[in-house]
Amino acid sequence: MLRQGSLPRPALRPAPGRARHETVALIHGLARSQRSLLPIALRLKAAGYEVVNIAYPSTRMAVAALPALLDRQLGAALEMGRPLHAVTHSMGGSCCATGSAAIRCRRPAAS
Repeated sequence: MLRQGSLPRPALRPAPGRARHETVALIHGLARSQRSLLPIALRLKAAGYEVVNIAYPSTRMAVAALPALLDRQLGAALEMGRPLHAVTHSMGGSCCATGSAAIRCRRPAAS
């Protein structure tokens, strides 16, 4: 069992006085809340990212309805024209992959 703090923490610090001008959407999993991704949100904010920690009723809403909800919640972030990244867990990844117009989930290119 891993304990909090037992994994190495990557350096996410921006150059002094510079924001990254990128947005990261955090999308939690089934039966979780946006609180479950709060530690990640705090580290990303400290590193200069704009963070949108999505809240959605994971146990009361059909997966097919969630992409439209994501698009509504990410509207302001998209209007800024910044690159948009997604960090998902479990059902959050399914929401993203089922067709959100705001977030296009792609697998990283093989190196």
